[in-house]
Amino acid sequence: MEAPIWGLTCGTLQILDGIIMYEYDSFIPVLYISAGIGITSIALSSWNLLRRRNLKPTTTSWNFKTFPLPYKQTAFAISFSKRF
Repeated sequence: MEAPIWGLTCGTLQILDGIIMYEYDSFIPVLYISAGIGITSIALSSWNLLRRRNLKPTTTSWNFKTFPLPYKQTAFAISFSKRF
């Protein structure tokens, strides 16, 4: 499965969870936030599915990397690559 399909599925499940838990939970703002995140996930995944049809191959990419340092430390790096 592609990532947008997973986004649509997870967003739908998150909205259903908010609707089902609405009857049992007394802390309503959390349920509204959960449903809002689910709706946002569905909207962005739908947009991603529709947008992917006419994409050109990308020539640039961003990468985020972590690597270990001495004494149990971790470093973080961001790299930008352009293909010609």
